[in-house]
Amino acid sequence: MNKLILAAAATLAFPAFALAADAPAYSDASSMYVSLHGGILMDPSIDAEIADGVGDPADVPVEFGFDSGMRWGGALGYNMNSNTAMELEYSNASFDADDASIYGSTFDAGGDGSAQTIMANFVVGADYGSLRPYVGLGLGAARVGADIAADIPGSDDELHDSDWAFAGQAFAGVNLAVTEAVTIGARYRYQMIGATDMTDDLGDPVAIDSFDLQSVELVMTIGF
Repeated sequence: MNKLILAAAATLAFPAFALAADAPAYSDASSMYVSLHGGILMDPSIDAEIADGVGDPADVPVEFGFDSGMRWGGALGYNMNSNTAMELEYSNASFDADDASIYGSTFDAGGDGSAQTIMANFVVGADYGSLRPYVGLGLGAARVGADIAADIPGSDDELHDSDWAFAGQAFAGVNLAVTEAVTIGARYRYQMIGATDMTDDLGDPVAIDSFDLQSVELVMTIGF
């Protein structure tokens, strides 16, 4: 599945980069910029420990499997010079629940998970005519949400809760200048979300382990 996602993203991005010879040179004359991004989230897997109501607050290990999802968001940035920028970014990742594995047994699951992040990013890039490859690092916070119900015989327990966690990310991509103020591009993002604590519908604590999210995105940037 992940190979198909990467191939699809490359197919979408290639026609734009093929026009690079006729595109204007990249310009960072506008110090401020806004960007919008959207893309495909590779199917994540999240581990958790759920209380069984018998003394130990978190003693039943569960692995939640999710289908591929979507990511979208935007950022407000400032070009400090021709090679570096700082930006404040909001991003929303959502993914549908597929299954839940407990002690080697796998059960169908429904509902969804989400991670809304607010990140401060530091970006370093270099200009090659109309193309600008770049890498970036970000730190911030994530609001992790879970609305999940597993089809486990003899149990009607569900999880509907959210919690805040620390988040960090790294990304790399390339932009193509369409005009002196507008660029389009593609990038890969790796994001790490810290551990969270939630409570299920029966009042038992649920400890969500830290997890990672990977996505391939298309990006449009407008300078002003």
